[in-house]
Amino acid sequence: MLGRRIAARPRPPATVRDLEIALLEEWNSIPQILIDNLIASMANRHTAILLRLEQQDSKSYERDSDRNHHSNYH
Repeated sequence: MLGRRIAARPRPPATVRDLEIALLEEWNSIPQILIDNLIASMANRHTAILLRLEQQDSKSYERDSDRNHHSNYH
């Protein structure tokens, strides 16, 4: 989010100090409602990530199981 805000500025920061100032300005300009919404959505995001990881593990297990099953018969 901060990277996009910095990139959208008319003049990009030219020095590390300019970048530091720009980041602080952008950080301080994030609306509180956006922060509140991000915090409130964390439980849903966490659940979605866990479900995705479980699906990936399940697919990986199925592939490994299929490979082992086929190798036992060849």
